[in-house]
Amino acid sequence: MVGKYTESNRRRVKGDAIRVGAVDALFKVLAPVAEFALDAGLSVRELKSIFQIVSVNILADHQIEEGRRHSISAIAATTGVSRTEISRIIKMTALEQRQIVNRERQPTNRLLAGWCCDSDYANVDGQPADLKIFDHGVSFNSLVRQYGRGLPTRAILDELVRVGSVEVIAANTVRLKTQLAVNGAFNLDSVNEFGERSAEFLVLMLSNTRNSQGHRFVSNVKGSVESKRVLQALRRENHARSVELTSAVKDRFFYSDSRGKRKSSRAKPHSVSLTVIYSDEPELKALSAKLAPRRRNMRRPP
Repeated sequence: MVGKYTESNRRRVKGDAIRVGAVDALFKVLAPVAEFALDAGLSVRELKSIFQIVSVNILADHQIEEGRRHSISAIAATTGVSRTEISRIIKMTALEQRQIVNRERQPTNRLLAGWCCDSDYANVDGQPADLKIFDHGVSFNSLVRQYGRGLPTRAILDELVRVGSVEVIAANTVRLKTQLAVNGAFNLDSVNEFGERSAEFLVLMLSNTRNSQGHRFVSNVKGSVESKRVLQALRRENHARSVELTSAVKDRFFYSDSRGKRKSSRAKPHSVSLTVIYSDEPELKALSAKLAPRRRNMRRPP
């Protein structure tokens, strides 16, 4: 009896430790994902919708791969998502999935979309009009009341000014500058590369975590270089070595036969991936509170 209790207790402690470790790991993994999403103008609600859709589809695909039919109840037992929602997600097309996510957009981007599309806030040319911040009738304040989901007008305005989506052109007037509140440094190529490279790396790490026979080698070195000349030399050296290494590994993916023709191996292949990561960034010093612009009070019309 004691032996059974001890073994059961050991399994429970191991399971609890893995779960706690997984939570800690996800805090680390999701931190850059959250930063990426916020920079791209996505809300937490959008992230939640994406995660829910992806999780349901993964489990549904696994059921099919294992030769089973879709079991809505089994997916619900694992995810905690309602069976009605799971049935709806499984039947969705890719377009419908994006439409569901778009309904949960940030209040700031929801407001900007209303400013661009609502004819009440357009000028005679049909373009988004300059708006009085506080005024009777059509104003930025009325726009916030309609599209801001209950958030204070001043909070919405400050955030849109901070990200450069609007500008205050007069004491009580704002002008639209961009149709979406996103990080201005982003472009489509860098966004696509983030998705592809991050996914490749995480899939490989997950595969090695699941398969003890796989081989994982991750080496990380950090330091600081104060001389620009040394930094430039380091960049050139690391680039040259990474090109040499990747080229050498690529050449070993195939072998040559006696006639000099490249020929793939007849043995059962092993998937091999090599990724070289190098980065250098200047250390950012915290800005003094004295440098932050003072917040100007605004008054509503009587």
